[in-house]
Amino acid sequence: MKILYIAMDWFWIKARPQQLAITLSEEHQIDYYCLRGWRNAQQNNYSDHIETIDNELFYNKNLRIIRKRYLPGQSKAIVQGLNNLLFIHRELMALQKANQYDCVFVTAPPQMTYLPNKMKQNLPIYYDCMDDYSEFFPKQSDKARMLRYESELVTTAKTVFTSSDYLKELMMKRNSITADKLVVVQNGVETNDFQSVQVKDCAEVIPEAKDYKGVIGYVGTIGSWFDIDSVREAAQQLPDYLFYMAGPEEVHYEDVPVNVKFVGPVPYAKVPELMASFDVATMPFTVTELIKAVNPVKIYEYLAAGTPVVAVDYPETQRFESMITRYNHSNIKDFASQLKNVLADESQDVASRKAYAVENDWRHRAAQMSAILEKA
Repeated sequence: MKILYIAMDWFWIKARPQQLAITLSEEHQIDYYCLRGWRNAQQNNYSDHIETIDNELFYNKNLRIIRKRYLPGQSKAIVQGLNNLLFIHRELMALQKANQYDCVFVTAPPQMTYLPNKMKQNLPIYYDCMDDYSEFFPKQSDKARMLRYESELVTTAKTVFTSSDYLKELMMKRNSITADKLVVVQNGVETNDFQSVQVKDCAEVIPEAKDYKGVIGYVGTIGSWFDIDSVREAAQQLPDYLFYMAGPEEVHYEDVPVNVKFVGPVPYAKVPELMASFDVATMPFTVTELIKAVNPVKIYEYLAAGTPVVAVDYPETQRFESMITRYNHSNIKDFASQLKNVLADESQDVASRKAYAVENDWRHRAAQMSAILEKA
C-alpha cells in the first residue's frame, strides 16, 4: 500500500509520527511529507546534522522523507493560507499524480488544510491523533481555529486513531462522531534502540554525576506543564542526588536548587544510554487538560531502559500498574516521598520492565493500524 504520511519535521524530536512511519514502512511504501522551519532549531532536533539534510532523502527503500520550506510564519492563518494556495496544494497534487497513493495519514488538524479538495474527495484519510492539539494554543481565536480544523478532519476521516482513551472520548464528545470511527492505538517504544544498551557508571554518561550519590533524571520537553514545584521540593530533600533534566526548554525555570540541572536536548541516539544511567527516571508533570490526553512515550522508553520510574498519577499512567510508581502532584511533598521509596527499594526488576516494553513495541502499534488499513 502507498501512503502519503503528513507529519511534523522529520528532524524534530523523534516521537510517535516518525516511529510509526518507520514501522509502517516495513509493510507499506511511505512518503513522509513535512514542513521544515526557517530558523535553525538545532536545540529541538534529535539529529546532529539537520542543516546538511537535503529536501528529500530515503530512510529505507520504503520510506522517503520529503521536507519543504515555504513562506515563514506557517502558524499564522494568513501565511498558512498563502502557503497552501501557492505551494502545498500543487505539491501534493503532483505527488499524487506521480505516486498514486492509496490513502493519506494526517497527524495534526492544520494539516487537513494542506489537502486540495480533489484529494479529500478521492482518497481515504486517516487521522492519527496523539494530542489535544487545541491546548497548545492559549489565544482563544487560535484555539477556535484549531477546533474547526479538527472538526473537518475527524468528520472527513475514514478512521481516527487516538493514542489514549481520553482522546477517544474527547473526539466523540467534541465532534459528535460515533465510537465505531475511532480506534485507540497507544504509544510505544522502539525496543531495539534500548535492549543492547550496556549500563555504565552514571558518571561515564553524565560527568556532573561524579559529585553526587546518584542521578534522578527526566528526558522530554520542559513546558508549562512541568511540575517545577515538586522538583524543587524533592531536590531540597535529596541534596545528594543530581536532578538531571534533559530536553528542549519551552519554559525556562530559574531559582532552582544547585543540584537541579537543565541541560537542553540530547540527540535521540544518546537517549537510551542516558535513561539507563539514571537511578530513577521521572515524569514530573501537573495534570493539565493537555496532559490528561497524553499516553506517555517516555514511560515506555524508561521501562525499555530497565530504569525505575516515578510519574505523576492520572489515568494514562495508571495503565502501567505496578511497573511504575505514581505520585500526587497536588501534594508538593509526595514526589520526594515516592522518590525516596524507590531509591530505598533494592529489588531491581530490570528484566520485567524490559519485557513490558517489548510487549509494547511500536511494531505492535503499527500492526494494529495495518489491520485497519487492510480491511478498507
